[in-house]
Amino acid sequence: MPASSRRAPEALRGLPLGSVAGRTILGVPQPAVSRTERVSCDYTGGPARRPLLRANLSAYVDAPAAANQWRVNVAAESGERREVPFGSAQAVVMERGGEAALLVAYANVNLTLVLPDQPLPGGRSRADVLVDLALRMLPAVAAVTPAATPRAGTPPTTVQPAAAVSGTFSGTY
Repeated sequence: MPASSRRAPEALRGLPLGSVAGRTILGVPQPAVSRTERVSCDYTGGPARRPLLRANLSAYVDAPAAANQWRVNVAAESGERREVPFGSAQAVVMERGGEAALLVAYANVNLTLVLPDQPLPGGRSRADVLVDLALRMLPAVAAVTPAATPRAGTPPTTVQPAAAVSGTFSGTY
């Protein structure tokens, strides 16, 4: 994850700095879908180190390859989904009983964030927290990803609050 995003789980949840642990897994390229790299981060916190956030970031050879895999991942999910206005990016938010997920395709990058059900500061919804986190991460990710060229030439900056929907999360991220 970009350096600017390392403290985002703490900030967005109103937790003290240093109270969140992270585990990063570096994936391998997957030429069949034109994926050049993958990073998965799991964040845990509290005395029981309960799950706080899962972030998966994949880079592709170009924007069409990223958009195609994003569509495959979204289609693999069952239940209702809601598109989220997200500037020049494509984004879908899905919620089900115990978690919410945001799937984003931006330039040659796909970002999936999964937030388990938990108390959030200010009574914010899980979807709003996920959108906020993605808006903090994507400009930094796009700046360091080799082939990153936004479709519309600008990073995603405008969003509307997301409505609750239901679905299951079974895609390959």
